[in-house]
Amino acid sequence: MTDRNDNDHRAKFDLPRETIVPLERIELRQIEGSHPYELRHRVGIEAEWKRRKAATPSLFDGRFCLMERLALSADGVLRGAFHIGRYATFLHWLARREEGIEHLFAHAVPVLSDGTLLAVRMGEATLNAGRVYFAAGSFDADDVHDGAIDVQGNMLREVAEETGIDLKRGKREPALWFWGGTDGASCLFQRFAMPFSSNEMEAFVQDHIATQTQPELASAVVLRSLDDLPTNAPAHMAPFVRFHFEQAAGLGDEIDGERP
Repeated sequence: MTDRNDNDHRAKFDLPRETIVPLERIELRQIEGSHPYELRHRVGIEAEWKRRKAATPSLFDGRFCLMERLALSADGVLRGAFHIGRYATFLHWLARREEGIEHLFAHAVPVLSDGTLLAVRMGEATLNAGRVYFAAGSFDADDVHDGAIDVQGNMLREVAEETGIDLKRGKREPALWFWGGTDGASCLFQRFAMPFSSNEMEAFVQDHIATQTQPELASAVVLRSLDDLPTNAPAHMAPFVRFHFEQAAGLGDEIDGERP
């Protein structure tokens, strides 16, 4: 990356890196047309997609939110602009991490009644096979309403699809947190206090996985401390798990609820 391109990229993605900060609100708006990265790399994107599809036939080239700009203001507002493009474009960028695009995704973090966190291990047929993180999915066209990304809707939908858990039966933390990675991948976190123990939740998720013919998950993973997180977990996981257990007081208060 040249100095000019590097400066342009920094201007478009003006974010704190490797630190967790609270957000006041999020404004992520759609730009019509193709992302410049997608236009610039059309041939390479198609070649990369064919290679990955051959290796993992279950991959689907869906409509994906590709960030063109993302910045956090001094008053805690995360503002961004994105195009709807190909999932294949994201995979091409993921293999290279070139300038002009970054990735933003969201994690709902289930906090269980015994103080543990509920994560998941990805299934063998997925892109991130064997890796452990909180159930989630990247923003796609289904998450865009009236030209904006519905972050809450994305978290609720992805957790329900992958684990069967209805987060609305828990208590949502008012705060939304941001962590920016130096590799171009940034994450939003929000905790949900659930009125169920780790044993109940683990069994429920395993039962849900057993009902699926092509499950995305291999298993539920209960985190009782940072020590339970595998060393090969994605880079954003350890900072937030550490952050949670360092300031978890009050989040595990007993709340009423039904079986998930």
